[in-house]
Amino acid sequence: MIGREALRNRLVHNKENLYFAITAFIGIISYILLFFSVIGIAISLIIMIFSFLAHSLSMASIRRNGVRVSKNQFPHIYEKAEILAAEMGLAAIPSIYVMESSGILNAFASRFFGKNMVVIYSEIFDLSDEREDQLLFVLAHEFAHLKRRHVLVHTLLLPSMFVPLLSEAYLRACEYTCDRYAAFYVNNSEASKEALAMLAIGKKLAPQVNKEAYIEQIREESGFFAWMSEKLSTHPDLPKRINSLDNWFDPEQKPLVKEKKKSVMLGLAAASMIGILIIAAAAGIGTWAVKSGVLDTF
Repeated sequence: MIGREALRNRLVHNKENLYFAITAFIGIISYILLFFSVIGIAISLIIMIFSFLAHSLSMASIRRNGVRVSKNQFPHIYEKAEILAAEMGLAAIPSIYVMESSGILNAFASRFFGKNMVVIYSEIFDLSDEREDQLLFVLAHEFAHLKRRHVLVHTLLLPSMFVPLLSEAYLRACEYTCDRYAAFYVNNSEASKEALAMLAIGKKLAPQVNKEAYIEQIREESGFFAWMSEKLSTHPDLPKRINSLDNWFDPEQKPLVKEKKKSVMLGLAAASMIGILIIAAAAGIGTWAVKSGVLDTF
């Protein structure tokens, strides 16, 4: 088991800075190229203005209708969140809002006119009466997004959205980092893993989940489509997040579970062949249509 000081030095996932550097480079170059194009500037401004208005309207609705956690509203949770924010080095505690969720388990961090805010869905906030550390893990995870300024770099991410799989890889690395921050500051590894298991199976059954068996699904449920589904996602698969936390806490006793690369590579090769065949077939049909005069007749 690694000591707390060593864990503190390994809070940031090793891939986050790498993917951020690539993403930032592509973003900066793209914006420079757009700056020299009148049409590019116009398109960029339209996208930014539309995104800003949509985001602002959504956040304003949440701030008006959500229940804000404060000294006068759920003060016991506010006090814990205030301590958590101070320990994590945030200049001020973010505004915390609770929204009814129709059973959905989720939370997210955002900004509204320069103010940090965290939205917790009510299904998760219900844990305040039962399993407080699990709720604090979710809060600390969102605080970590603000601490690492992940929310601020979304504008920089826009150009990289057109690079297949890049922005998703960066965002997945950010999730691993925030899991580490949350587990470190909550200082309860079991509650942290249970909070992640809760996202898979719900609050009631999460304590009964066999974490080792769940992690083993990484090997059992492998293959090209399983691999690709994660590569297209902004969040790592949940058993991988639990396994990553285990490995972070105790790398010698809890190694990272790897997927079966053979099935992934076979699937990738098959998908590539299918893609080549489709392109070849389309090219063949197009050539035949041109030579036979079908297009002229049409």
